[in-house]
Amino acid sequence: LRLFYESRLEGYPANKNKMKTRKHKIEKNLLNIVFYDKPKNYFPDKGYNEIIHFVYSYDEKMLSDGISEKMQPRDLSGMSGGMFKRVYANGFELPLGIFLAQNKRKKALVGLDYSFVLAWLEASFNEFDEGWRMIKKQKN
Repeated sequence: LRLFYESRLEGYPANKNKMKTRKHKIEKNLLNIVFYDKPKNYFPDKGYNEIIHFVYSYDEKMLSDGISEKMQPRDLSGMSGGMFKRVYANGFELPLGIFLAQNKRKKALVGLDYSFVLAWLEASFNEFDEGWRMIKKQKN
């Protein structure tokens, strides 16, 4: 039974994504990882909080190409800041959060929930506005 959506992580890992000189073609390889479940009992965790973070199961030793072929693990270095999103069957995409880290011991990937980021920005708006006004005054 297939769900009507997939949760994905998209990003550009540091390995196999080397930039070339201006005379050569620059290639970037987007890595897509699809998730269907969340690990049970991940929280409490020393470094992450269940209120603002979320996790997806990720066992790099059990990767598959989606057909049945096992795949070699990819080094996820450089993917921090990549986007977790939900992709619905009709093509609609909903951003979920920002990729922070891989926890190999707990076999999971950790993300920061966008709703927390947006709430923080909203709560801090006056401080940003004040700072912007100070910068404008200094330039005049």
